[in-house]
Amino acid sequence: MLASLAAECGGAAIIHDIVADDAARILEAVQSGVAAGYDLLLLIAGSSAGSRDHAPTVLSEAGELLVHGVSVMPGKPTLLAAVDGTPVVGVPGFPVSAMVAFREFARPMLYQLQGLRRQSRKLSRRCLAARFLPGPEWRSMSA
Repeated sequence: MLASLAAECGGAAIIHDIVADDAARILEAVQSGVAAGYDLLLLIAGSSAGSRDHAPTVLSEAGELLVHGVSVMPGKPTLLAAVDGTPVVGVPGFPVSAMVAFREFARPMLYQLQGLRRQSRKLSRRCLAARFLPGPEWRSMSA
């Protein structure tokens, strides 16, 4: 999904193998991506507060952890970091959270890296296909 979203922004994603929940191996993978000269790294999962979530510690050790947690739902455990000048987005593992984190943080970075202006969102009005009943009427119909 994230590779497709990157392609929509003009990026070319390189997908690497899954790395075990081991801080040393995650650090090695991040350093490898930086050494390869990637413009942006997405580190998927491991950004929350569980005992096996090593991304915040790894990014603090590898570079500068700028943000650990954002006021966006879903997507709260998103990380933003810089490692030797390379931006890193720690994307939550839950798919909807990952999509929101990409949309709000990685997409603008990809546009900026390409010297493009952020694409505006196209909004349009639509009618619901079914009648929407707010309040008690809705609860009694669904019971």
